[in-house]
Amino acid sequence: MQEVFSKTERPAKRGLWSSEPARDEYHIDTDDLEATRQGVSAYQKHALVPHDAYQALYASGEAESIFSGFTVHVVSGNQVISEV
Repeated sequence: MQEVFSKTERPAKRGLWSSEPARDEYHIDTDDLEATRQGVSAYQKHALVPHDAYQALYASGEAESIFSGFTVHVVSGNQVISEV
């Protein structure tokens, strides 16, 4: 999925001797060099984890440190439980 955020829009200019089409300027987060290189304006980190594996990591107290910064989705049977 790709989302593009418009920062500003410049209206078209029409004159007697020249014209310029309307232009959009888009936001690109330059704090993340890899995202800038790829032309990404935003990204999210998601983890899809089997229920048994997540349950074992949670019981050991390691789930929070391993999935820090991720939105976790747990697969349990035919269901996906989001944002655990």
